[in-house]
Amino acid sequence: GTCSTEGMDCAVARTLDVPATKAGTGIESCDSSTLPRFDRNQKRNMRRKWEASLLLAILALGAWLRIYPSGGFKGIGSDEHSYMVYLAEIDKAGVFNYDAVVHVYLEGQYNKSKAVVPPTRVAFLLPAYFVGNAFHLSPFSSLRLVNCAAAVLTLLVTAALSYGAGGTKAMIGVSSLFATAPLALHLSQRALVVGCFTLWAMMGVWLLVSNVRRWV
Repeated sequence: GTCSTEGMDCAVARTLDVPATKAGTGIESCDSSTLPRFDRNQKRNMRRKWEASLLLAILALGAWLRIYPSGGFKGIGSDEHSYMVYLAEIDKAGVFNYDAVVHVYLEGQYNKSKAVVPPTRVAFLLPAYFVGNAFHLSPFSSLRLVNCAAAVLTLLVTAALSYGAGGTKAMIGVSSLFATAPLALHLSQRALVVGCFTLWAMMGVWLLVSNVRRWV
């Protein structure tokens, strides 16, 4: 079909539903093939760009909230103190004599009525030890850095897990909730092993869901 366009653009004529004219009237006409169109692929690509931008903004916000020390508690907890003591003992005994640190813990635990966090959380203490030596950080800062890094990585794993389970909308919804979860923010700013535990647990669930989807 064609459309009459006395002094108006083809796209405007199509928008206003100007009726087609007969040939030979001397009035300009435009073919519908010249009108701009957005096919489904273009719309899909545009939507994906917006979704990717929104997801990046959510992940960036969640990472910043975990890195920025906004917690009200500024002291050192009992578990954090124990981890700091273990780092000092590892520095004295050496990494290859880690069993000596465990023996010291066992001997001290016999004389205590309360249980103390053990030094067997190697995947948390050793990275903190290496990070502290590499960047010359205090024991508390190195422990907090490892915990915070694990908490930020958990954001990425959560996004991947929710995407595999429910698609893009689920990924954006779950990521936005987890990025601003008050308890997760508080624990990520402490020198605790919670961030590492959460990361390992989420990675396990992610791998489980991914393999189950392949089998099914």
